[in-house]
Amino acid sequence: MKKVFYICLAVFFTTGISLFYLIDKNYLTLKSKFNEQNINGSISINSDDERVVLEKDYKLDNEKLNINLDIGNVTIEKYDGSVIKIKSTIPQKSMRDYKINEENRELSIDGSIAEEIVIKIPRDKMLKGNINVGVGNIRAENLKNAIIGLSTGDFEAKNIDGFQKVNLNLGSIKISTSKNISIIKLGTGDITLDIIEQNRDFLIENGMGDVDLNINNMFDGKIETHVGLGDIRETNMKANGNKYNGTVELGTGDLSIEGVDYNGKEIN
Repeated sequence: MKKVFYICLAVFFTTGISLFYLIDKNYLTLKSKFNEQNINGSISINSDDERVVLEKDYKLDNEKLNINLDIGNVTIEKYDGSVIKIKSTIPQKSMRDYKINEENRELSIDGSIAEEIVIKIPRDKMLKGNINVGVGNIRAENLKNAIIGLSTGDFEAKNIDGFQKVNLNLGSIKISTSKNISIIKLGTGDITLDIIEQNRDFLIENGMGDVDLNINNMFDGKIETHVGLGDIRETNMKANGNKYNGTVELGTGDLSIEGVDYNGKEIN
């Protein structure tokens, strides 16, 4: 009788441990599947022992995108579609810290580590963007009134309607086919800016590295340059207006400023 009792006890104990392990291992996936009943849109979840991939559609009437990550790569791109799509690849161990909230017409993404986050925005939609990443790379388009904070990594952007601030400590900044920069700050690295329209005051600061600024409209203002150690080259830039003020400060490196050239006509 005792033998049967101990066998039953062992089976019960082993079954309990196995069940606990199974639930713990798949807790995040089970939790996500349970919560999806009250979420609009579609969601698919794929997971392995190292990472979880989340895919979900979000409402088109969202107006702002907030992202806060310690480590990760973020890509924001336009596509031919009618909803906002987010695909997240997250290390399994970081899933407990990863959250996406949709509230008051704002999409907010918060987490510690993200292997990759890809956000697809319909081609004719612009979102206000506030993106902060500790270490990683950011690629963005179809944002407006953007605020970008990055400690270490590269930032590339195009088709942005207004940069309130871009702040990067170490890496590179490359902005093309965008409008109206306000504040661009880089500690160490290169800055390349191709601005199709500049109609506001701006400040560019780079501690160490090159700055290449190209303004493609008749900038109605003045541009002051301060270079500690390096060369300055200006091409077609005769900005003598009085409406706006531009300032470029460079510690060490070469500065290149280029404006438009309308068949040799002077730019006033």
